[in-house]
Amino acid sequence: MAKSSASNATGPKEPSQPLVISLVFFVLLSIGLGVFCYVLYSDQKAKDEAVAKAAGEVKNLRAEAKDNELIAKAQRVFLGTAEPADRETVLAEVKEGDKPYQEIQKMNAAAKAAAGAAGKGGDPKADDFAVWTVGGGPLAPPATSLIELAAKARVARDLAVKERDAERAGYDAAREVMAKAAAAYQKAEKLFESSGNKLTGDFKDKMKQIEDLADKRALEYTASVKVARDESQKHQEDLAEQKTKLDRAALNNKDLQANVKALQSKSTPPDDFEFDQPQGKITRRLPANEVEIDLGSNDRVTRGLVFTVLPSDFPTQGRQSRMREHREPDQRGNYRSVTRFTPKGTLEVVEVLGPNLSRARLTGEADRIRDAVLAGDLLYNAVWRKGQADHVALMGIFDLNGDGSDDTARLVKDLEGMGVTVDAVYDLRALKWKGQLTNQTRYLVEGATPTNTPNDPNRDPKTRMIGAMTAARDEARAKAIPVVKHVDFFGRMGYPVTPNVSAERVNQAAARFLTSVGAVEAPKGEGN
Repeated sequence: MAKSSASNATGPKEPSQPLVISLVFFVLLSIGLGVFCYVLYSDQKAKDEAVAKAAGEVKNLRAEAKDNELIAKAQRVFLGTAEPADRETVLAEVKEGDKPYQEIQKMNAAAKAAAGAAGKGGDPKADDFAVWTVGGGPLAPPATSLIELAAKARVARDLAVKERDAERAGYDAAREVMAKAAAAYQKAEKLFESSGNKLTGDFKDKMKQIEDLADKRALEYTASVKVARDESQKHQEDLAEQKTKLDRAALNNKDLQANVKALQSKSTPPDDFEFDQPQGKITRRLPANEVEIDLGSNDRVTRGLVFTVLPSDFPTQGRQSRMREHREPDQRGNYRSVTRFTPKGTLEVVEVLGPNLSRARLTGEADRIRDAVLAGDLLYNAVWRKGQADHVALMGIFDLNGDGSDDTARLVKDLEGMGVTVDAVYDLRALKWKGQLTNQTRYLVEGATPTNTPNDPNRDPKTRMIGAMTAARDEARAKAIPVVKHVDFFGRMGYPVTPNVSAERVNQAAARFLTSVGAVEAPKGEGN
């Protein structure tokens, strides 16, 4: 114990053997782990580089395969054996500058060179050869394939050979004909020479006979001229007498026309709706501007059918009892008084409730305070009868809402929805009927007519349009079909329209039917 104490006092204690062994083992383990990690990292990096290289090669191979496939499809399109999908694929996927694009350029160059070499001194020319269109725009396939060109060339060659053979045969036949003609000419020449002397004597005798006949005819002509002059003098006197009678007749005709105009100004124009009969009546007025009417499924009433509402005494009081004065603005914003037929209101069927009952909605009411729509009021529709509808024809500009556009197509659809048959519509672009006027056509509904001004750039086409509309109107009247203005017509069937469409709006709506440039009429004041 004493020795041990002395040792601790003189120097540091030596490490124990287990600690040294552990330290050595730890160092060796660290070195081994480091070597292992280094080797493992080196192998992984080499593997990643190999994988990346392989992926790049695969990508290149796939790109090359796709390019080769596009080249093959472009060649099939060029040849004429491609499917429709091949053409679409090439147009969609080939881009300017890529390998398929360069191959197409090579095909073009080779085709043009071959065509130019084959066509030296004549057709076909290199520029005429059908190739892919490249550069300066989108890629476009050839309009004609190589197979089609080859077939056309073979057919053209065969036709040329046949034409050559036919021309050669014609040439040989012509030579034979010329030989025969030469022989005939020689024969005729000899005959003429032998007959010349004889003809000379005969000619002198004939000339003497002709001169004697000419002298005789001259005497006859002189006598006939005298007779003709006497007859001409008599005709001139008769002509002067007839002219005097014609002038008197013209004066009488002028007086008669003045009398006719005076009589027309004093007479009242006929009402095309004079014999219209009420088709039903209002049985009850409901809240929210709705009414019940005595028409239903037995009368073939359908939803959307419209009526004009007139008072119960209208059949006895007549049209004049519903003429009202309205204040309307003109084109310059000034108000003017206009007198026109004014119904109590209009309505539209919204629901069929039974065999003789329907519910309708008031779409218009002239004066709800002093002239309200009431039970007992009568229902009119100019082209609808119980259980059936009439036939009509349409002509002119139908700007129903005054927005400057023609609404004829919408009008036809609405009328047919009500059961009204539209037999014909006058096509203002072709200036002829689309459809035809028949014996069943009850009315020709005339829309608005465009107007002309001295400075209108479309004066001539508008004049032709107006003249054609006048001829169509005369055709309808010749077939005993009444011609009614659209405002009056729709006012008698309950169809809502704007009554005072301005001339500018009508001309604007007519512009789409004019084919000349500057269809819209020049504003007033320009070009004066």
